Amino acid sequence: NLHHQAETFPQMLWSATADGDIDYCNERLLAYSGLTAETVMNDRWVNLLHPDDRAPTAEIWRGCIASGSPYSVEVRHFHVADQTYRWILTLALPLRDAEGRIVKWYGSCVDIHDRKPAEEALRASERRLAQTIDTIPANVFSAGTDGSVNYLNARMREWFGRAEEKVLASEWVHLTHPDDRDGTIEAWLGTVAKGTPYRREVRFLHNSGEYRWCDNQARPLHDAEGAII
Repeated sequence: NLHHQAETFPQMLWSATADGDIDYCNERLLAYSGLTAETVMNDRWVNLLHPDDRAPTAEIWRGCIASGSPYSVEVRHFHVADQTYRWILTLALPLRDAEGRIVKWYGSCVDIHDRKPAEEALRASERRLAQTIDTIPANVFSAGTDGSVNYLNARMREWFGRAEEKVLASEWVHLTHPDDRDGTIEAWLGTVAKGTPYRREVRFLHNSGEYRWCDNQARPLHDAEGAII
């Protein structure tokens, strides 16, 4: 049967009833945690989790049971081998009958702990970079490979005096002086297409309500293979 097959898979697998009660965990999952099936069945599955993660994770699970939405959380599971809690990605999908009613949930757990420090380090580096850029006494922006503006530093946001969403993507076009707009769009898109440095003097609408001349400059950032990122 399905449970016998699940014991042969090299993943941590589990299932639950339509009401969300855990009714099966394969041996790989139990061996990972060191807990017995009896201690994690029904609503006792939270025993697998770090105490700080139990209530919020249970709330997410109940929400998925109520809505029928796929379940996906990153949560800390107890790891018996080293007596620590390790980050796990837990996923589950509902099985429906011919009428669309949920009759079962099937899920898996994947250890992602080793990648978490790298992700945290990257986020910390990005935060430090953003903080550094915000201290630069100049208006700074960045754009994606398609030319859509995706970041403004604090000084530039203050200069425009508008909500960020009114400037990001292609919204900045509306802040360009009408007489400069078409030429600026053409120059910017041409630069993006060719991947060349950009420089243009153009009038933008300042937070004072007047258009001011700005010297706009941008250069592409390349990866190790030379592709613009």
